[in-house]
Amino acid sequence: MSRILDPAFYELRTKPLPTLPERRRLLRERLAKERGHLARFVDLTAGNRLPSAAHARVKENVEMIRSNIGLLEKALAYLGEPDPRLDLYRLFGMELPIEPPKLKPWPTVQLELFAGMPPLPARGPPRHRGSRRRPR
Repeated sequence: MSRILDPAFYELRTKPLPTLPERRRLLRERLAKERGHLARFVDLTAGNRLPSAAHARVKENVEMIRSNIGLLEKALAYLGEPDPRLDLYRLFGMELPIEPPKLKPWPTVQLELFAGMPPLPARGPPRHRGSRRRPR
């Protein structure tokens, strides 16, 4: 049977992809579930009541869950979080801005404030006699 006629692939082709907020929600749910599993396995290893073979298996599970958590966090970072201001635009029915607003530049330092100060020394503070290290 070819993959084109396989019902699983047919469902994938005809079913619409979830929206971006839905994908974020699904990833957050999976991340919370994996963190719960990690906490449970860490509690198992904390008691030191397991035989060595079971302890090794639990340790492998902890490493696998940690790698899953890392991948889920990367996926969430890739999808990005929407700008919180977008909720305000939607709330009031305003059109979304075409480009993000630019931040105001920092105020420039006024050099006149430092005009009366003496110049900085060329070297650091003078050394004291006892500050040299002696070989042991």
